[in-house]
Amino acid sequence: MASINDFKVQSQKDFARPNLFQVVVTHPDYSLGDSNRVRFNCHSASIPGIQLATTDKDIAYRSIVYQKIYEDITLSFYCREDMKELEYFQKWIQNIISATSTRVEYVDKYKSDNITITQLGKNGKNTTTTKLYDAYPKKIDAISLDYNSTSSLISVSVTITYRYYTQDFHEDKKIDEVASETSGGMYAHTVDTEGNKVSIMNSISDKKQNWKMRGENGSEEGFDLEF
Repeated sequence: MASINDFKVQSQKDFARPNLFQVVVTHPDYSLGDSNRVRFNCHSASIPGIQLATTDKDIAYRSIVYQKIYEDITLSFYCREDMKELEYFQKWIQNIISATSTRVEYVDKYKSDNITITQLGKNGKNTTTTKLYDAYPKKIDAISLDYNSTSSLISVSVTITYRYYTQDFHEDKKIDEVASETSGGMYAHTVDTEGNKVSIMNSISDKKQNWKMRGENGSEEGFDLEF
């Protein structure tokens, strides 16, 4: 029978650590600033969650799933004295909507498919890579200033919204090998995020509907769901 000491040794060896991670944020327009600097100064992130939206329970106590809901994530970055980290995301938002004319840019001009959150093992190799698609900053939090905070660092927190994400689980690749990879993944077209709102009435009908899923080879395969 395994002892408590065996468990302690195994946990120190195998359990994932929340402080071993790296975030890569790249906008298609490289004139926004130094994305490598933003990458190195990210001190807080989260692996995004997912939720299933369901109908109310019917008379048989049964509920039906009608769509996936992807949760927004928050990334936090330490700022150097020139505040270039804040400027990077401010320029990104200004490219989305004009501060003077309130003109909104086309989504293809401001979305990014190059935001990755990588969990690392203690050996420095990548174990899990989460890649966001059609992502962009939705909110920049206010930055508090305080005369009494002489030993603190200024940090900017940015809320990132996206359409969907994919995840790769592996042990043998280094972070630089996966930063620029595009994962095939599988996703449903009906996604409830700020970037792609859909109506419940369009997601579920009285009889059936045709759903399309995208496979790893990029092709779409349709199938029918009965309700």
